[in-house]
Amino acid sequence: MGKLFADMFISLDGFASGTDEAAFFGCFGPELGNLVQQQLNMSQTILMGRVTYEALARFSASATDEVSTRMSALPKAVCSNTLQEPLAWKNTREIRGEWRRKSEH
Repeated sequence: MGKLFADMFISLDGFASGTDEAAFFGCFGPELGNLVQQQLNMSQTILMGRVTYEALARFSASATDEVSTRMSALPKAVCSNTLQEPLAWKNTREIRGEWRRKSEH
């Protein structure tokens, strides 16, 4: 069985930066850049929710920088019941299912 790594560099409401800040809340530097590059070089499938998918796909789907190009090349799965395939970001498939919180049942 494979390993699951969770990258949680995101706010609780699914926002990946402040309103007037760069991605990673403006904390991107050589050390974080090296960590991101190492993680993207591993064989993997990127798993994300709809909000994260929509935020990343908005710029990564057409970006040409090294990190975005690698993310576009990797297989991706997004948990959603509202997106419609074919999805805009290549190599992405939708996983449909029951996503309600237990308190909503």
